[in-house]
Amino acid sequence: MHAYLMTTLYHHAKYLWPHQSFKRPSSFLDQSSVLNYAYVYLYHTVIVYNIQTPVVFWLLLAKEKLFEAHLSPIDFWMSISLHAVTLFILMVEVIFNRMIISINMVLLVFGTVLLYMCLVFIIFAVEHWWVYSFLDWSVGPSAIIWYLAISVFIVLCFFLQVGLHKARDRIAMRCVKKYRSRQLATTTDNDEKKEVPSEITQTSNFEPLASTIGASSRITFNETSTADMSNHSSIYY
Repeated sequence: MHAYLMTTLYHHAKYLWPHQSFKRPSSFLDQSSVLNYAYVYLYHTVIVYNIQTPVVFWLLLAKEKLFEAHLSPIDFWMSISLHAVTLFILMVEVIFNRMIISINMVLLVFGTVLLYMCLVFIIFAVEHWWVYSFLDWSVGPSAIIWYLAISVFIVLCFFLQVGLHKARDRIAMRCVKKYRSRQLATTTDNDEKKEVPSEITQTSNFEPLASTIGASSRITFNETSTADMSNHSSIYY
């Protein structure tokens, strides 16, 4: 989460600071495509793991790691913040950005979890303790069930986010339709009559960062759109 937010902050700053007649997300366009794809990968992992982590913590670990651990007030708050506030931050980010989820990214997200599970065994082999008690292989068949359950839950979280992103986009499109309806209602005859725009543009000329790398975006990896960006502000739908 921290890595994603700091990277996003950097690209926002680079987008807003240059003194130029039109805004150009040069930090994305001028950097390697590998970094852009890494950013997309980072986003997909953040939106999934920050749902999975709080759910697992509060259902399986809170009693052991929080309420019965006799933590200091600051450690108690840090634990709550890590496993609750981050979920709130994530949902705010998902609602207000324009990132697009790619279904095939579920393979990378799930693959990362498999690598983490392998790391759990490596840690146990070296340190002789389990990162999470419910992953203790010595408890028998129940451990296998937990490994499978977490794997399935990761996939479910991914497609939950797919649904949330689609719902967000539908609501945004409804807002666009209402905007167009108001534009039509305020159109008058003669000299006051104005052409109804076919696309909604931002008067601030600010293109949301999250829309800069994704399908249907004005920006593609390592190349610019064929449209003249100097004559257009960002387009929503």
